Amino acid sequence: MGAFTFVSIALSSISVKLFVVIPCYNEPNVVSSLQSIADCNPPTLPVTVIVVVNSELDCEPAVIQQNERSLQEIRNWQSTKPAWIELEILNIKDVPNKIAGVGNARKTGMDHGFELAEGKHDSILICYDADCTCTENYLTAIEDAFEANPNHDVATIYFEHNNLSSEAIVDYELFLRYHYQGLKYTGYPYAYQTIGSSMAVRADTYQQFGGMNQRKAGEDFYFLHKLIPYRQVFEINNCVVYPSSRTSDRVPFGTGHAVAKFDESICKTYYTYHPTIYAEIRKCIQLIEKATMETGLDVNQMPTDIQLFLTHQKFQKALIQFTKQTKSDVLFRQAIYRWLNGFRMLKLVHFLRDQSLTNIPIQHAVSQFWTMNYNTKLSLTNKEWLERFRKLEKG
Repeated sequence: MGAFTFVSIALSSISVKLFVVIPCYNEPNVVSSLQSIADCNPPTLPVTVIVVVNSELDCEPAVIQQNERSLQEIRNWQSTKPAWIELEILNIKDVPNKIAGVGNARKTGMDHGFELAEGKHDSILICYDADCTCTENYLTAIEDAFEANPNHDVATIYFEHNNLSSEAIVDYELFLRYHYQGLKYTGYPYAYQTIGSSMAVRADTYQQFGGMNQRKAGEDFYFLHKLIPYRQVFEINNCVVYPSSRTSDRVPFGTGHAVAKFDESICKTYYTYHPTIYAEIRKCIQLIEKATMETGLDVNQMPTDIQLFLTHQKFQKALIQFTKQTKSDVLFRQAIYRWLNGFRMLKLVHFLRDQSLTNIPIQHAVSQFWTMNYNTKLSLTNKEWLERFRKLEKG
């Protein structure tokens, strides 16, 4: 993994805690992120913040220098932090390039939090970022939500970008919310936002599912969709995480990449999935919901392109196994959905896009989707659409 050192202050004797894990790579504003946590209303449970300052093997000197500044700034901040926050600083250098990145940094911090947690089920590992801020009820909202949902193990946390003067940010966040609502419209049971800085998990569940992956990008999507089919998931929508709106070239997608791509592009129109894709998938989900062990699932009733996708994915062979191995209609349908996991659903969306339903401008997409879903035609700017979709998500 590379060189590893950590500095900590004395740990509380209480065994159940909230652990906020913050990867930090070339981050000039990490103290702002830490102060945002410090400005929160103190929860009942003790809070340990774990900052993972990390760099890869043969890292650029400028990144090393910034990481050293960040370490010093964090240590300086430590002397001013409130007493109810415990701070751990993990400094990881020379991480092999093959695994270096946000996934490995999150994993290092979350693994460390798991080891510190004595009450594994009730201790919560919370993912945050070094360029985020949050509302003052962030920690109490998470604590209260997990306490109120003892049988739920995973949570997604509501987020908003706070720089809506950027057209790129408006369009990208609108896309995230549009796609989420599109999947909810289909009836797909695994429709959740998957934002790395806006998720939390019980410590025992984290360990049972093998922990965080070491992907350089998309670690949040793959981590959550590993858990979602097998654990109860809920949404915390009464607090807000504010991710950074800055440009970035670190990963091939996400907010920073979207801003950079927009800035470099001559065409400033954001294109996204055609709403008919969700209408087609909805037909598929409706057939799954009617499926029983006796009747099976008649793939021939599905839209032609979905039939083609299922053939390519060898679904019929899997379906035979589900019929043999499951003992009730509920488990039969559950097996189908677990086969149609988050990654495969994304592949299906892209397959339908590539077959015939090509991307269209996002303003047209959300307008058509709204008409399709609510039988109401509206003419709004993208910023107005975003506010409307935000309200939908907050419930």
